[in-house]
Amino acid sequence: MQSNIARLCKMTGIFLLVALYLCFSKYMPVVCIFRKITNIPCVGCGSTRALICLSKGEITDALYYNPVTVILALAFLVLVFIVVKDIFCKTNTADKILHKRLSKLEYATIIIVFIANWVFNIIKFK
Repeated sequence: MQSNIARLCKMTGIFLLVALYLCFSKYMPVVCIFRKITNIPCVGCGSTRALICLSKGEITDALYYNPVTVILALAFLVLVFIVVKDIFCKTNTADKILHKRLSKLEYATIIIVFIANWVFNIIKFK
């Protein structure tokens, strides 16, 4: 198992890479290969714009572009706080969360949320 400090370093690296990407994303074209080939938006279409809106505090716009991205970003932030708490309190809450086995109902819920997001993207981008 990873130590909490190693986990926090990895999470900080991911955060910095995303922040760097968001800073320079206005200079790079955003191209979805799935959309280029099929002319149908993928489940992740709008994620970059959603993250940019979140970084500016525009939550309603971020939810419009890709609601699942907002949920995942919030989950990531919560996990960062849990890891920091684990470091200071010397607990293993993050390990318990990250190594928990999901039930069939939880898997089904995740799949339904992603499918609903994909349908939302297809309707929105047409």
